[in-house]
Amino acid sequence: MKLHHLTPVLASLSILLSGTGQAATEAFEFDPDGAGPESSIIVQSFDWLPDSTLSVGSVPLPVVPAVASSFALSHAKLGNFVNATGQAILGTGLNGAYEITTVLSIPEIGTSSGTSAFFAFDSTGSPNFFELYWDPLKDSSALAGTGYNNGTLILSGIVTSASSNFLLTNPTPTNLDNYIADNYPAIDTVSGVGGGQISVQVLFADPAFFPSQLPENLLFNTSQVTPYSQTDPSALFADVAGSAAPTKIPAIGPLNGVSGPDFQFQGDANMAMTLQPIVTGACRMTGGGVTADGEILLDASGSPVPSAQATSNKNTYTFGGQIGAPTAAAPNPKGEWTHHQFKGPAGDFVFRVGTSSAPKDTFVT
Repeated sequence: MKLHHLTPVLASLSILLSGTGQAATEAFEFDPDGAGPESSIIVQSFDWLPDSTLSVGSVPLPVVPAVASSFALSHAKLGNFVNATGQAILGTGLNGAYEITTVLSIPEIGTSSGTSAFFAFDSTGSPNFFELYWDPLKDSSALAGTGYNNGTLILSGIVTSASSNFLLTNPTPTNLDNYIADNYPAIDTVSGVGGGQISVQVLFADPAFFPSQLPENLLFNTSQVTPYSQTDPSALFADVAGSAAPTKIPAIGPLNGVSGPDFQFQGDANMAMTLQPIVTGACRMTGGGVTADGEILLDASGSPVPSAQATSNKNTYTFGGQIGAPTAAAPNPKGEWTHHQFKGPAGDFVFRVGTSSAPKDTFVT
């Protein structure tokens, strides 16, 4: 029995077997609740909880040197922030006040040899996306496969490289779901183990969550195993980016890894990152003003012209702020701005952006 399976792809067998090199990772500042009241922390890596990955259309795999295209869908819930000594950072509210989840799709090509399968990244394939969400609802469900791509999108990107392998250790059918209760009594699976690496290029990151330096690349080490023993197999997967409801139902048949055309397995990952380079030579800018009657008049030299006191049909306001503090380093310059309307036709109000009292997720760059 040949094994048919797993994650990422490329067109040369030598590349398939060589693996993916990864750059040195960096500690980074992360604010666990964005613009909320909690303090930021220094994180070395994210430790994800065991969850599900589905290799779509990889059963059966051709034999070397032939290759076949497929793609892998995955989702996971963050288990811990990890510090530089490898210890979990406690007291952040993670999985109490909020959860952080991810969805991922990797285009791949794969091949097999005996009881082993090999996969690499397909740069021309699709779908290709990575999304990271912050959600106070804490509604992700491993069994249902839902709740992983809702809440606030705090980071997104695309996969740029990946490689993995999977080894069939026992072809004898066994229960797919060995976690607490068997939720899939009609589905068995072959047994196997594997692992891989994934690199993601970050295209968007919310500076409220990454306050001092934005991430540039995400680097994953993953392990894969069948049967499931630490979480439930998922019934759905997201195959479209952008908070779309998961609709992909695993088509694994009665014997996972053999009947196909999809192959489902338990995945477990750790994620570190590299950061965007520091921008040097930046400066700080401040600005502001005050008006008595709603008009700022300048003479020919650009100097303010004194004006009359406010009247009932004129607005009275002050405005000001800065950009560049607390530091001019990337992703700064960041800053804040306040406009205070005192009286006049526009009424009485204060508008703030980027300050501690501003609406959540507002910022100036």
